Amino acid sequence: MSERTPILIVGAGPVGLALAGDLGWRGVSCMLIEKTDGAIEQPKMDIVGPRTMEFCRRWGIADWVRDAPYPGDYPQDCIYVTGLNGYELGREPFPGRAQEKCPPQSPQKRERVPQDMFDPILQRFARTFRHVRLCYETELIAFEETADGVVATVRDTRSGEMRKITANVTVCRSWAPPTR
Repeated sequence: MSERTPILIVGAGPVGLALAGDLGWRGVSCMLIEKTDGAIEQPKMDIVGPRTMEFCRRWGIADWVRDAPYPGDYPQDCIYVTGLNGYELGREPFPGRAQEKCPPQSPQKRERVPQDMFDPILQRFARTFRHVRLCYETELIAFEETADGVVATVRDTRSGEMRKITANVTVCRSWAPPTR
């Protein structure tokens, strides 16, 4: 079985999901593949910075991020200690995200929204566009550059079924062939 898409995005972390959402917002069709089911066990990010929040504002989802379930009044102090039951060496106080003000250079402030909360927001955004396709449990096995673009070989991680996806452009964060 072979499919075609203008743009193939490999990896459904925050960057891949944001790219898929941005392309959808611009009216560009794309397909995003991710080898896992998308569940986040250990977040790799914790804060959505002001610049990313400016993108969220442009896309109309800044309120979704601001209203994430992370408590707004929870202090965000950075504490330097010798150990969890040791001595406090220093503290950098930060207010809870509800009390934090916007920096002078941006109309948006950072938001403490860990990846396990942020990825679902970006998924929801990307899924608002009919021409954006999110394919979880789909692993990139190989790809080959052709005169017309790229032909990717992918595998359904549940069934093991292999298929080809032809794309004009393929975007991979970093990739190495799977080891068996």
